[in-house]
Amino acid sequence: MQTFRELYNSGKEKLQENQKEDADFDALQLLIGAADFKQADFFLNAGETVPQNICDRYEEMLSQRIAGRPLQYILGEWDFYKSTFFVGEGVLIPRPETEQLVEICVKEIRKNSYKTVYDLCAGSGCIGISIAKECPDVQVVMFELFDNALKYTQKNLEAHKLKNAKLVKFDVLNDDVSLLQNVDLLVSNPPYIPCEEIKSLQAEVLREPHTALDGGEDGLVFYSAFEKKWLDKVNQNGFVAMECGEEQSDIISRMFSDKLCTEQICDVFGVSRFVTGCKK
Repeated sequence: MQTFRELYNSGKEKLQENQKEDADFDALQLLIGAADFKQADFFLNAGETVPQNICDRYEEMLSQRIAGRPLQYILGEWDFYKSTFFVGEGVLIPRPETEQLVEICVKEIRKNSYKTVYDLCAGSGCIGISIAKECPDVQVVMFELFDNALKYTQKNLEAHKLKNAKLVKFDVLNDDVSLLQNVDLLVSNPPYIPCEEIKSLQAEVLREPHTALDGGEDGLVFYSAFEKKWLDKVNQNGFVAMECGEEQSDIISRMFSDKLCTEQICDVFGVSRFVTGCKK
């Protein structure tokens, strides 16, 4: 029988042999997941013998990782901002740079005492739910179309027990917005990869739903719809915050400039990642 430390080392070696980047991190996260540990538990129990059921579970999880399944999907949950969210096939995996989008929105909500937020293309719900938790006086409506994603949005909404957030099944490109109320803040991290570029993405990214990646021929189909339909739903002096791909922020800023006083904001890696603006 192996100790937790020995099992971790053997898992790391298997991942390294299969050319997996971040083998040490992945091996540890998978073992913590298999054992249902907190990270501190691993270090406290590193010299203890591992029960057979945990060994078996760990080996199965390692096999999935070697086969290319994303770590986050194997674990079934992932940390984002200040919370943990359920994830799996059907939703985009929350990225750390998107936490900055939440911070931008929270700052504007508090500064302007905004009361209503629309989160378009909500996916797992990590953006809308994080905003709702940080700003309990605001009402957040999350819009999502696809059933595979909706089950995770709903699961996360229920897990966080929020009274100031709700979910609506809605096609943000095609459904009629005329009956929707106006809103103080509009936020979205929509699909923004040009369809021809998707096939060149890393194999593991391609495990994520194409519906969460495909931004149409030029990657801008959602931003075009936002400009034509959704910006008009933002109250005067309201705020808009969008995540976008590299080299898209200039185009989107120009697209929105008739209705917004736009600003481009870089992420922590220096990439112009966000377009924001106050409604004129």
